[in-house]
Amino acid sequence: MAKKHKGLMGPDPTKLQQAGNMESLPGGKMVFLAPHPLPTGEPALNEGAVSEINDSWLDYGAGWPGIFGNQLIIALSFWSFLFMAVVAPLILSPFMSPRLFNALSDGFTRNGLYMAAIGLVFGLWGVISVHSKRKK
Repeated sequence: MAKKHKGLMGPDPTKLQQAGNMESLPGGKMVFLAPHPLPTGEPALNEGAVSEINDSWLDYGAGWPGIFGNQLIIALSFWSFLFMAVVAPLILSPFMSPRLFNALSDGFTRNGLYMAAIGLVFGLWGVISVHSKRKK
């Protein structure tokens, strides 16, 4: 489970809450769930969404990033390549001679590929480390 950071807002311990109550927070909403699960006959399943559980409350939604994290890794790698291969040359082209621009254009593309590869490697390393910790 993810570690709870000190100083984060939590439920007001002086108020008695019922299932279905919602409290607004600066970063979203806090929804209070039923204290006991509904009997379905299926085994309990936690895919990393629950970060803290104790006798009085359940912190849901602060676990590992899941699908969004993987999409973010791919998108950042793609955009880093696009920036180096397309945007940076377009920004710098008015300040260079055409001959210098043609000489450097291959370098921009190569550096963009390097940036994308580095982003993918670090992103995949992060995903693998989270999954390996989760299996323990």
